[in-house]
This record gives sequence, C-alpha cells and structure tokens, in this order.
Amino acid sequence: MEEMVVLNVPVSKSFNHWLEYLSTETGIPKAYLIYFAVEHCVDKESIQKFVVGLVEYIKANPDVFKKICGIEN
Repeated sequence: MEEMVVLNVPVSKSFNHWLEYLSTETGIPKAYLIYFAVEHCVDKESIQKFVVGLVEYIKANPDVFKKICGIEN
C-alpha cells in the first residue's frame, strides 16, 4: 500500500454542509468521503487541465483572485 499523507485545506461552508449531510446519511466520516472522491473519482488529467486554466486566470486577473481568496496585497 502506498504511504498516505494528510492534507489540511479549507472548503466552502456549503461543501462542508454537503459532506456533513452525506456523512450522516451514509455513516461514512467526511475525511473518507473526501479520500474516496480524490483517489477514485477524480482523474489526474482533469485536475491538470483545471489547474492550467486556473493559473491562466490568476495571471490575467490577479486582483480578482486575491479578493476571492481573501488575500490582501
């Protein structure tokens, strides 16, 4: 089995509420729901394509991106 690492990332309140709902309905802890999604439902090619587009957007709109993320100067 491959070595596992723990990531600590923020998520939106709506996403968190959705995870809480799924966790309550299924009995599966939120952390495992995220693990299943990342490891089994998202392919690396889709993530890479998204990140390339995101980087292009950030370069074209740095102020908008900072505002969305709550980053000050």
